[in-house]
Amino acid sequence: MAMKKLWWLAVACTGAPLAAFGQDMVKLEPSPLQLPANLGPMRISGEPHRYDPAALGVSYQYSGRGLSLTVYVYDAALEQIPDGGDTAASCQQFEEARFGLEHAKYPDTQFKSERLVRLGATEDMPVAREAVYEYVRDGQPTISYLWVTAVAKYFVKLRFSLDARLRDEVPEARIAVLSELGAAMKPYLAPVAEKAPGEKGKTSSSLNFAMGASTEDMVAGILYLGLLSAALEQAPALGPKCGGDFVPGFETELSALRGLLAFEEADKKSPFGKQLAKAEAAGFLEELVWTDLHREAWGAEPPEGLDARGYETWRKKNLKRFKRPNFGSVGVESPAPLPVEPLGTL
Repeated sequence: MAMKKLWWLAVACTGAPLAAFGQDMVKLEPSPLQLPANLGPMRISGEPHRYDPAALGVSYQYSGRGLSLTVYVYDAALEQIPDGGDTAASCQQFEEARFGLEHAKYPDTQFKSERLVRLGATEDMPVAREAVYEYVRDGQPTISYLWVTAVAKYFVKLRFSLDARLRDEVPEARIAVLSELGAAMKPYLAPVAEKAPGEKGKTSSSLNFAMGASTEDMVAGILYLGLLSAALEQAPALGPKCGGDFVPGFETELSALRGLLAFEEADKKSPFGKQLAKAEAAGFLEELVWTDLHREAWGAEPPEGLDARGYETWRKKNLKRFKRPNFGSVGVESPAPLPVEPLGTL
């Protein structure tokens, strides 16, 4: 049954659907946004649910035959929330929502796709982050969309689920819901234009040295962070998905440290560089990096071929008082690029 037919059947069965609620728009507190009380064949149902603590905001439930839409509006106790979905703040909320959905224990949960979708026909409209899932709920195959964006200093999160038997109606339903969301957001968008979606995030380096750090260590830190930045330029996918500090993988870390050894002048090596060079000459640089420079993100399973026992014996004799300087970090200002889809029209 086509989505438009479902809509007209809903009207015929209830008379004037907007009048049934005494109003044609619903204010999405605590934000200034408003959505129609009826979205296609779906109607607002029940009372808004107010969460405790207040930072979790308020949710609104729409229901229709084989369809459900839950709208969440909240600020997550953040004071500065930029508009749109292609920001670090919206990305973090999106990833938390994805984690919750994927661990909800719906049978046969399958992740299908992820993208940015523009909430209107023009380039000045913001985007939402979108993920698509399929799973079984109450014994029924279900298609589920997750959208996250932000406006007027609030996050807006939507969970839209459809009976899989309505698969042919998904494109129209998706466009209808997102068009209404974009229209609701438009009057409250900040005047600052959103950056082009998919634009590569800028990187910045933060150097941290202890009091009394040597000039050689400072030079080594600049070289090391420069090498990490270069690695990110060549492979942006290595960076943090939602922006933030870049935590290099084992191979990237090893490559950066070998690059540091190559760039440091032989007679001006930093104390740290001298220890690295000693381990490299003995064939134990990989073991040193894994053991003494280990990052939690690498996990507990070492790469194949490491000689942990041999390194331990060598280390006791040759590498006393080893300590890595706090060189700082490389930060990424915005989320990793995602494909952007125009919303289209009905």
